[in-house]
Amino acid sequence: MLTDIFAYRYKDTPLWDNITEAHSRALIQGFRLVSEDLYPYWVDGSASAANKRKWELFDKKLSTELGTMHLSATHVGTYPYTPQQICENFYMVPLNGLLPDIYIKQRISFLEIAFQEKYKDLKAEEVLVKTPVRVSQAPPPLSGKSFRRETGIRLPGNAEDGKKAYLKSKADLYLNLVDEVNTRFRQAKLELNLHNGLIQRSNDGLTSTNVERPFWNVLSDKMWENVDFDMKTAIDLRDSGSRDPASYAAKALESTIKIISKNRGWDTGHENGAINFLDNLLSAKNGSFISQWEHTIIKNFFSSVRNPLGHGPGTAPMPSLSKQQTDWAIEFCMGWIKNLALRFY
Repeated sequence: MLTDIFAYRYKDTPLWDNITEAHSRALIQGFRLVSEDLYPYWVDGSASAANKRKWELFDKKLSTELGTMHLSATHVGTYPYTPQQICENFYMVPLNGLLPDIYIKQRISFLEIAFQEKYKDLKAEEVLVKTPVRVSQAPPPLSGKSFRRETGIRLPGNAEDGKKAYLKSKADLYLNLVDEVNTRFRQAKLELNLHNGLIQRSNDGLTSTNVERPFWNVLSDKMWENVDFDMKTAIDLRDSGSRDPASYAAKALESTIKIISKNRGWDTGHENGAINFLDNLLSAKNGSFISQWEHTIIKNFFSSVRNPLGHGPGTAPMPSLSKQQTDWAIEFCMGWIKNLALRFY
């Protein structure tokens, strides 16, 4: 089973020459968030069977990618370590000659795996869905008795309201932990951002706060999973110095426009490209979802940036963007995707 880890995505991109006290502090704080809040091994004095399986999974996933049987020794003498201790012993080991860049990337990979697992679990439960649950999708109502037995929590009101409140509390806990780990990253100047189960670089604190954070939050809905994938790909390609990251950002923006057009019932069946779907958003018949000037700005981006990158140049010079232009294109698409998606809701 292949696992996409931070250390592999950035293996050819040197990020850290040394480990500062702030780096060490942030890494330890991140592990404590996982061990004490995300997946506590001990619950009410007993080992949690469910969380034990998660720690076994973390060990298996990361050790497999690092090419070892386990992250660290499984026993001391005849005494077996718990799965959490195996992970912790690996995570907390001193540098011991390992390059700082590799050391930090491996531990960031552990945090990513742990938060990604929780993100997947919450997605499966539809806890992070932004859109209202349709009646046909709603789970069967629980009786008050069965809800209390399942959760151990007694909430006032009917059982369905209680369940919604419980699920919201789970989502809020996770999102608060994501906010905290990102704050720790910023304080340590690690220039990283955790979003939707992935840790990627974030070079601009202001952009991260005002654009990236609300952008990734709105994309937690399954509806936007293709948008989420393409934008994450764009960032990975940018950070690794690979070709055409802006084209993937543009694909994410185009998908957003198509999703809105389709879900609002505005598709005509005669659309030939992104501009036709963009026209659907402009149409007065459809309530002018966007204004003419917004239509013009997005259309110009597609024609001036996306199209040259998305088509073969023939004998002409290969089109490319500078690093600054690439950053701008990605942030442009992020901003518009966030704006259009929030209007959709």
